[in-house]
Parts: sequence; structure tokens; C-alpha cells
Amino acid sequence: MYARLLRVLESVQEQYLHDPDLADDAARHAFTWRLVEEAERIAGEIWDKRDNRTVGEMGVNVVRAALAAYAEAEDRVIKSEIIGRIPARAVHERYNAWAYLEAEFTPRTDFESVDAGAATAEFWRRRAAESHVDIDRAGDCPAYSGVDPIEDLALEPIVNWTDADKKWALEKAVEQAGLEPGEWIELDWPPSGFLMSAGYMYQTEFESCEAHADAYDESGDESASEDCQHCRPVEMVVEEMAQWSLTTTMWLRDITFDNNGDERIPQGAAVNDFEVAVIEQDPRDIMIGPPGAGRYW
Repeated sequence: MYARLLRVLESVQEQYLHDPDLADDAARHAFTWRLVEEAERIAGEIWDKRDNRTVGEMGVNVVRAALAAYAEAEDRVIKSEIIGRIPARAVHERYNAWAYLEAEFTPRTDFESVDAGAATAEFWRRRAAESHVDIDRAGDCPAYSGVDPIEDLALEPIVNWTDADKKWALEKAVEQAGLEPGEWIELDWPPSGFLMSAGYMYQTEFESCEAHADAYDESGDESASEDCQHCRPVEMVVEEMAQWSLTTTMWLRDITFDNNGDERIPQGAAVNDFEVAVIEQDPRDIMIGPPGAGRYW
């Protein structure tokens, strides 16, 4: 028990805690002995609460039950008395140190200024040509009329993600999830886009001025009024912009220690569809291609 507690304490002190009161060996050894006493007290409570009739009279069963009580008590002490002393953000900032450091040298993306038009179209046209697949632009068609849902075929706007974006997203995740001592958040990066709304646009009708009304009524030909500044030509009006949700998986992890006192990284709890940002796009600029973009082509 003593060796494991000391190893955990020294690891936490070196990596995260940096407590001046535990800076020398003598202080750490003395603190560890106090932890041993606390673990023994907790192990006694665990033993007293357990129905020991299930242990049986065989000595090996008694030993195993006692060791299990010691192990549980040890884990509780590590969690409360060692990990619990770590500042709430210390583990998070260490595991995400690279993103936080590089964020100082890269600008954050202005999501309102992302080029979801020409630049995105050019990117996907190049990718499609390299992969020998066909893509198309929604254009002025008032409504998508394909067989498959447009959400499955729409190609997301291209974002040039930076480390500053990742730091900002991490801080957003911390604000949303909160952090306890020993916990940190990891994000799958970069995010991917999902078309939440294809937007809405409609086509106006041609309206002739008084001077051209009779001619238009007779022929129905709008071309005669092309240069007239008083006639209202047919137009496409975008009433609602398309909206993309840029999401990723957020992992909430916490440090644990194995039986030797070495730190290990658990799988953690996954939170899917953590929204990093929302981008608007002109519905006419939506690029449509075969499923599997980014995976199969």
C-alpha cells in the first residue's frame, strides 16, 4: 500500500500539483504515511459494512476479502487525497498543451467570413476530379429534388482550422461540461459538418411596367423588356440561408493509476455531436456529390 501511494503522490506532484509543501522527500514520505493510515481506517469501515458471512471460514477467502477492502480504500484515498488536490484545469492544460501553446501564434477563424461559395466549390471540384466522381452545384433550382436526402449528399464548407480554433473549442467544451480535479477534455479534430437546414429561396414573377404591359400580355416574351429599368425581371430570392452545424466527439477523461501506481489513460466518456460552430451558406452554393466524401473519395 505504501509503495503505490508514494508512487502516485510523486507522479502527481511532479506532473500536476507542484505543491511547495511536498517539494522534498521527507515531506512526501510523511504525507504518504498519513495516507496509509487513512486508507487503513477506510478499509476497516469497508470490512465492517461487508457481510463477512459470505467470505466463509477458509483463510484464503478471508485474505482475498481483506485485500479487496484495502484496494478499494487505496483507490478512494488516491481519488480524494491526491488527485483531489490537483487544480481543476491542471490535467486538462497539460494534455492539451500543444494546442494551447500554438494558439498563441495562429489566428482564430471568423466563421461568419468562411468562404462557403467559390473556394468551397473549387476544393470539391478538385477532389471530385482526382477521385473521378461527379458533383454539382445546387444553383438556382428553388428546391432539391433528388432521391436521396440532401443532408446525405451535401458537401460541407471548407474551413481552414487552426490551433486557436481548437483552443477556443476546448474552452467551450470546458464551460459546457465543467472540470473536476484530475479530469480533462479531448476533442476529435477537426470537426465535420452536417447540413441542418438547406435554406429557402424562391423565384419571383416577371412584372412589366405600364409601357410594356400590352406587348407582354400579347406575346408573353420578356426579352423585349430586358433593358427597361421599370420592368421587374425574374429573380431568385434567398429568404433563408442554409446552415451547417460543425460538430465533433468530445471525450471526458480522468487520470487513474494501475496497481503499480503508474498513470494510465482510460477510455473516457464520449459525448457525440458536440457543436463547435454554425456556418451559413447561400443555398445556391451547396455542392452535391456522392456519399462518403472525405472517406471514400
